[in-house]
Amino acid sequence: MKKDEKIIYSAVLISLLPFTYLFTKSGSLNNDLIYTIGNVSGYMGAIFLLWEFVLGNRTITKFFNPDYTLSIRIHIVLGVYGAALILVHPILEMLAYLQNLAFIFIPSLASSIDLYYTYGRIAFLLFLLTWVTSTLARDKIKYRPWLYIHYVTYPLMALVFLHALKIGTFFNAFVWLNTYWYFLALTFIAVLIIRVLEILNLLKNRYVVVRNELASDNIWLLRIKPIGGFNVPNVGQFFYIKKSFIGESHPFSVTEFDESTGYMTFGYEAIGKFTNALSGVKPGQALYLDGPYGSFTKEGHDKDSAKIVIAGGIGVTPFVELIRRYSGEKTYLFYCNRYFKNAVYHNEFQQILGMRYFDLISREKVSISDCVLNCRFSLEVMKQLLPEDVYNTAKIFICGSPTFVDGITQTLQDGGVEAERIFFEDLGF
Repeated sequence: MKKDEKIIYSAVLISLLPFTYLFTKSGSLNNDLIYTIGNVSGYMGAIFLLWEFVLGNRTITKFFNPDYTLSIRIHIVLGVYGAALILVHPILEMLAYLQNLAFIFIPSLASSIDLYYTYGRIAFLLFLLTWVTSTLARDKIKYRPWLYIHYVTYPLMALVFLHALKIGTFFNAFVWLNTYWYFLALTFIAVLIIRVLEILNLLKNRYVVVRNELASDNIWLLRIKPIGGFNVPNVGQFFYIKKSFIGESHPFSVTEFDESTGYMTFGYEAIGKFTNALSGVKPGQALYLDGPYGSFTKEGHDKDSAKIVIAGGIGVTPFVELIRRYSGEKTYLFYCNRYFKNAVYHNEFQQILGMRYFDLISREKVSISDCVLNCRFSLEVMKQLLPEDVYNTAKIFICGSPTFVDGITQTLQDGGVEAERIFFEDLGF
């Protein structure tokens, strides 16, 4: 477990501690154990939700760790435990009050107290919607519908904080607990304000398109320059690009960058709704970027260590600056494409790496040099072309489509390559 990961989990546990105090008071306020567990599970479930809310915000997480995927992984883990607590909460409350299932799901506005119970019921129904679509049905729902459904977490959190204001015996019995709850609510409001500022692009850097050129087939190179301030990425990092004032942001690895001017180039393949629209942006058009994020290739940021780079198609993007800045005598690159014309950085890679660069072309016969092979990537090819010490010790960096990355990773592990030597890009998307 990474140091930053330990810090976050420790902070989560500390934030839960105040509610463990309530177990020492079970019975003192005419509450049985079931009622106490039900209350505590509700409070703790709310804290897990709040942490998920915080860790899902890129603007916040990048200040303590630019590796957004780390935050997403923790977000997922917290979601598992938080879901268990939230699912248990209404069931235990139902049992404590000797009610049936209608108590959990049927809204009531008969009194002011019933209104606050109903806040909780609505929040629970919204939670079930997000939980089911994020777990049981995630593979059956496309990204955009899933994203739009996920937006209900905003009213969900607001309802959770309102729910406890008037109905919690514990909540009203202990002033310090009441104060802590309001602090958590203010934290939620602060995150919500940050989210609104993000939507309005007030926390993003503005760039203008210098050129947007078709390099080969559906492969495009987007060159942009900053308007005002800019953030300089590390090799292998990515930015979220928003192509209009209102709209979605999508992650793209930085292909080229200049620290002094802020100019950046992004390579992408126009194969989906967003990238097809991106291919239509013209010079002079404004874009909104936030980042940089990620830590991919950081283990290879030196010229002396042995490294093997395996790129599938447009997956070459995070490796261009890696090869330019950190290639050494033990750096080898396998550039896998269906057609040779799609190897858009072939000439530069060949000039830098010489005989340590290999094009693997799978759908046409090409006879240019001994370094252009008409085959797919395989363990046998890698063993044949690499020195034994490099094959046995090098760090291996992989980037491409999910299918490509999974396939290469499985091939390497089946061949006995240790998992700790394998690194692949994860955009948390």
